[in-house]
Amino acid sequence: MFRLVFVILLLILPRFAEAVECPVSKPNMVDPIGALKSNDYHGWFGSSELAALIPHSGRWMGMGEDYNFRNKFWWWRSGYRAGSNLEKSLTIYAKNLDNGDSFSIDRATNARAGSDNYEWDSMLVGMEYSSRGCWEIIGSFGKQKLVIVLEVGE
Repeated sequence: MFRLVFVILLLILPRFAEAVECPVSKPNMVDPIGALKSNDYHGWFGSSELAALIPHSGRWMGMGEDYNFRNKFWWWRSGYRAGSNLEKSLTIYAKNLDNGDSFSIDRATNARAGSDNYEWDSMLVGMEYSSRGCWEIIGSFGKQKLVIVLEVGE
């Protein structure tokens, strides 16, 4: 009897492991004053200390698998001004929680624009993911850290 139960567990446990979903982050902020405005696809996640514009669904598509899901990733913090060179203080570390792939970025740039009497400043990073899956992204700006989890490529 024990062997039968053991064999059944061996057969069904992998299915349960596959069913575990990625605990994606979802926007949690009202548009910060002085930051790029949210839209139907993206909203702000974080706090006034450090925030990122992420998909409402928690799923990152980018330009698709042929381009490593490449896309722009917008970051913001209270008091940040484009041209201040403070964006050089932003570093990103990303790790695929499914397979261990990882990368880091320490080359953010700045972005400033305005329309309809609204000007905004943000830090901008080009992101490319080596594989599909559940990715943990850690943004660091000085002592501030922001942890984001996104499903890439679904």
